[in-house]
Amino acid sequence: MWWLVLRFAVTVLDSIAHSIDVRAHSVVAENFVMTGTLQSGAKLEGTLTVDASTGRAIAAKIFVVGSQIVAFDHVQGQGSTGYAYVVRLTMAGNPLGCPSFVFGERTTPDNFLGYGGGPLGPRTAVGYCGGTVDGIVSGSLMPDPRPE
Repeated sequence: MWWLVLRFAVTVLDSIAHSIDVRAHSVVAENFVMTGTLQSGAKLEGTLTVDASTGRAIAAKIFVVGSQIVAFDHVQGQGSTGYAYVVRLTMAGNPLGCPSFVFGERTTPDNFLGYGGGPLGPRTAVGYCGGTVDGIVSGSLMPDPRPE
């Protein structure tokens, strides 16, 4: 009799795992390419991935390339300021939350739904531990032309 209970439990768990797997694969992602130059002369390059159904950033691989290379690969927070949709990126596994990279885009509605790309906002900056800030000189966030 115990084997029937075990088999039932395995069947139920398999069903749950399958439904989770199906939901996980149902996200339609849209990639954006970020490029730019910071006040220090460091270059920005990388991709931001947006869930096309919610308009929220779900992944990032943004690099700041200067005297050292810093990789921002964790979406720590995002939301509307009333003026722009702001996304804060940090380094995965970094409990300090710094350095951090913050950028804002003027989007309507207040997310990336239907966003067609554009220049990075003037408040885009990298904040380093200790308070140093490296602001944006120029940059853009544009749809990735490469197929997924």
